[in-house]
Amino acid sequence: MQAYFSKHKLSSPVIRYLSTDRDYLITSPIKGEDGITRRYLDEPKRLSEVFGTSLRILHEINAYDCPIKDRMNEIVLSAETDSFLQSHLDDIAEYIGAANANTASEEITASRGLMKNDVLIHGDYCLPNIILNNWSFEGFIDIAEGGLGDRHYDLAWGLWTLNRNLKSSKYGHRFLDAYGRDCVDEDRLRICGLLAALE
Repeated sequence: MQAYFSKHKLSSPVIRYLSTDRDYLITSPIKGEDGITRRYLDEPKRLSEVFGTSLRILHEINAYDCPIKDRMNEIVLSAETDSFLQSHLDDIAEYIGAANANTASEEITASRGLMKNDVLIHGDYCLPNIILNNWSFEGFIDIAEGGLGDRHYDLAWGLWTLNRNLKSSKYGHRFLDAYGRDCVDEDRLRICGLLAALE
């Protein structure tokens, strides 16, 4: 996905990729600092807004030729087969407000048809994975989970990281306003939030 994001000026170009006993990806640097740099965290309102508009830039890309066409199905299958997750589902269910693990899984299964693969997603949209240069969006990093997916998956991760890194849930509305509430479907956001919590 690195080369694809780079082609669309969303990340840096690949210099070299090596695969031996481990994978190594060397890219050009992106000028700036990540979203958890202290000067950005010190202005949470502004950061939330820039974070929302930067995500909208990503989701507006025409990604008809994206090499990964069905990221949501891959994410669901991964959550269903992860042995660590399966053994901790009750804890996760409590965290996301589901009655229990079975309720969370049943809700996702029943609502799979709501999820779409219609925009280019980051797949791990968190403050550490966006690079800003004096408050201007410069690029994304850690994009291995990207592909065509549901915008609400990135939105759910965005809400989570703002809550975690800003230690408050009061900035989520600014993030969604900056992104554009006209594109937010509460049912899809709930399902993608459940799925993100299970990832």
